[in-house]
Amino acid sequence: MRMMRNQRKLRRGLSLLLCGILVFASAVSVYGGKAAEAKKEANAKQQQSEEASRQAEEAGKKADAAEDKLEEAVTAIEKKQTEIATAEAKLAKTKKKLTKKQAQVKKQEKNLNSRLVAMYKTGTVGYVDVILNSNSIDELITNMSMVQKLLHSDQSLLRKLRVEYKKINKLKKQQEAEEAKLVQEKKDLEALKEKYKDQAGAYRKQQENLQSQAESLAAEARRKQAEAERLLQKHNKKAPTNSGGYVWPCDGPLTSYYGWRTHPIFGTRTYHSGYDIAASTGTPVYAAGSGVVTMAATYGGYGNCMQIYIGNGYTTLYGHLSGFAVSRGAYVKKGQVVAYVGSTGWSTGPHLHFELHRGREYINPIYYVA
Repeated sequence: MRMMRNQRKLRRGLSLLLCGILVFASAVSVYGGKAAEAKKEANAKQQQSEEASRQAEEAGKKADAAEDKLEEAVTAIEKKQTEIATAEAKLAKTKKKLTKKQAQVKKQEKNLNSRLVAMYKTGTVGYVDVILNSNSIDELITNMSMVQKLLHSDQSLLRKLRVEYKKINKLKKQQEAEEAKLVQEKKDLEALKEKYKDQAGAYRKQQENLQSQAESLAAEARRKQAEAERLLQKHNKKAPTNSGGYVWPCDGPLTSYYGWRTHPIFGTRTYHSGYDIAASTGTPVYAAGSGVVTMAATYGGYGNCMQIYIGNGYTTLYGHLSGFAVSRGAYVKKGQVVAYVGSTGWSTGPHLHFELHRGREYINPIYYVA
């Protein structure tokens, strides 16, 4: 009986221990998962903020272009107004000339008509008066010749005045047409000015709205980033040490997490099999766990890459290195400097890419590294 009671106590104790382990692992998983999710949301908000900023910049460029065109239209309107004023002055001068010439024509017509009426009022009587008033044949011929010359001169002057009047009147019509054209061009420019003014205003408003949206999204991204870091700290405090007590391989902020993401170089949706830690070139890289270096060479997109077998089927990988501190086959201890941060391979800047493998399976390092 006592043995059975002891066995029940042992089973109960093991059950409680197992529950504790499960609760502990669950807490670690929850904190790590929430941190990763918060980081993912922060990245999404940051991308949205950057896109809004880009659109705001484009709207600003369009507003600048519209404002430049608006300024050009205003300058063109001022120039056109000067041209209209000049045309109006010319037209006024021409009209004055035309009025004066018209008065001259009317006066000459009146003089000629009066002369003709006086000479031909009674038909041939005018010629009889010339004959009777002539004292000789020579005087008669002279008088008749003078009459003919006078008539011819009056008619010639009248024709000349009428020709000049027609020229001035034609010039007046041309100037009126030119002025009307200038006025219409000014109206068209006024319409363009209003168009560009409206466009500039609309683009400026769009720019302000997008910029405000970008700032709001950036603030949300920072909030999510802070939340992710807070959750990660909680996770690290609860991180298990029974997997070897692995240490973080490099000092620096996390810039890309384990899981799906948009590839920073190719722009495609790919699965990120590890963590990226930002650090300057030459920053020491530490062995996450004790083990044997199985690779220290250039390895495809990883660039300079190191792999360390740390036992129990686990291997750690360190990518984009600038150099190695140990060679293949060397035994290293946890926390030992084994390499240096770089930007070799498919990389957009200095950082360490860190992976944890269990056999051929990729494992999220966040659950194992303290």
